[in-house]
Amino acid sequence: MRNLVVIVALIAGPLAAGAQLDSALARRVDAVFAKFDSDHSPGCAVAIKRNGTIVYERGYGMASLELAVPISPKTVMDVGSVSKQFTATAILLLAIDGKLALDDDARKYLPELPDVGARVTLRHLLTHTSGWRDYTDLMVLDGWDTRDHTGDREAWDAIKRVRALNFAPGSTYRYSNTGYFLLGQIVSRVSGQSLTDFARDRIFQPLGMTRTRFLPDTRAVVTGRATAYEPKDTGFVVDMSDWEQLGDGGVQTTVEDLAKWESNFDTPVVGGARLLEMLMTHGRLTDGTEIGYTAGLVRDRYRGHERVQHGGAWAGYRASIMRYPAERLAILLTCNRGDAGMPSRLRGIADIFLPPGGDAAAPFARPATGTPVAPLAGLYVSDAYGSRLSLDARGDSLFYAGDRRPLVPLGGDQFTDADGRLRLRFLAGKRVIITPVGELPDTAPMVARVSTRAPMQLAEFVGVYRGAEVSLEYSVVMHDGRLFVHLARGDDIALTPAFADAFDSDSLPTVRFVRDAGGHVVAMSFTTGGIRDVRLMRR
Repeated sequence: MRNLVVIVALIAGPLAAGAQLDSALARRVDAVFAKFDSDHSPGCAVAIKRNGTIVYERGYGMASLELAVPISPKTVMDVGSVSKQFTATAILLLAIDGKLALDDDARKYLPELPDVGARVTLRHLLTHTSGWRDYTDLMVLDGWDTRDHTGDREAWDAIKRVRALNFAPGSTYRYSNTGYFLLGQIVSRVSGQSLTDFARDRIFQPLGMTRTRFLPDTRAVVTGRATAYEPKDTGFVVDMSDWEQLGDGGVQTTVEDLAKWESNFDTPVVGGARLLEMLMTHGRLTDGTEIGYTAGLVRDRYRGHERVQHGGAWAGYRASIMRYPAERLAILLTCNRGDAGMPSRLRGIADIFLPPGGDAAAPFARPATGTPVAPLAGLYVSDAYGSRLSLDARGDSLFYAGDRRPLVPLGGDQFTDADGRLRLRFLAGKRVIITPVGELPDTAPMVARVSTRAPMQLAEFVGVYRGAEVSLEYSVVMHDGRLFVHLARGDDIALTPAFADAFDSDSLPTVRFVRDAGGHVVAMSFTTGGIRDVRLMRR
């Protein structure tokens, strides 16, 4: 649910405590949101803190296009996966209370969890190292739309059907909303309160976060809440969700309240120094490798500066809390449009305040004449994550497909994009490793080149497919020379060829068909950021 969001003039000296931005700096911040600053557009609310004080806050665009209500710093929005740090805090407070231990088996508290042949601890769930398949992706495969009304029951139905983990617990990192949904359930079982009530009593009320809560009922009236939107060719459409699962998401709040939470990292009213230490402790894999994820937070670096952050995306809402501890800079951002472009907004603000130096973006430059880039062009697909990368070669330059700006060579087998945000390292055998600049390697999947086969014989894929981890039966049918997926509910879903034995659609993850040793189609498989190789066998 709430996918995790992936994340450069400068001022002569730090702002004094309690100071407000001068007009020149304020104009530069406003420029970051200029395209949203309209009474015809949804937009964002931002609060910027320096040295423990909000030095600038403002709303841009409309909280309600229907009612012509503008966004302000007091506007309530759903913050998606930013909620995870509050769920983590609830678990850690219970650990400090001595009511649970992070190395306990999750099935100690949730015995109805299916036995998948491996011990999964609360620490695994906190750090996304559990291997549990993401229930939100499984629910999509079961035909649920985010506009449908679903709750804990539907999430548990998906989780109970899981027959295998994505990987052995502790062996790697893979973001999964299931872990935090389960942690929210554990808070309720151990404390005797709902997650909503526990967070209210132990976190939000002590910090004076009066406009913040986990929302258990999407029908509830939330005073001052913005409607979420998505852009369409004809304007904007409402993009709200009726999913009521909590823990991985579900917090409704304002940037002003998030600023109060951020203050707890400087002066810990909730949990004391022990809580902060636990929140900020890096996760570790079984082999001892340290990962960037802690407990509901990501610790990494940007332009050489330590950064602590987490983003959120759910329906048409977008949000982020981002802290630069050494510079005592914090950026609190919420938006009600799905195309808010959070990484560029956050970089735009950070670049106004961060001192010069560090690993700044690589300067734009043309590749050196004679760079052998043609062999690197093509389509790359991650078997682990389902992501795709398409590269074109024109002359002596390498481009992302559809981008007119060439990639910048860094020497040897490495390139960066024109903005200096990603590094690409090409390996033998037509493979590439992609690493966001400043991020730890655990976020960098390996992407393998996929050969194309054209034309595909579409009739090969027609059939009925069923799997233990998906409740729906998938019928692949052909009409007028095109393939469609027919499900028990909803319209047929058109499939568009993507690459060999793989098809895209408007409402499903990429459908990949599996062949046996004789070349016969025997299954369809789904791989996303949250699930790996969930198969439905052909009947």
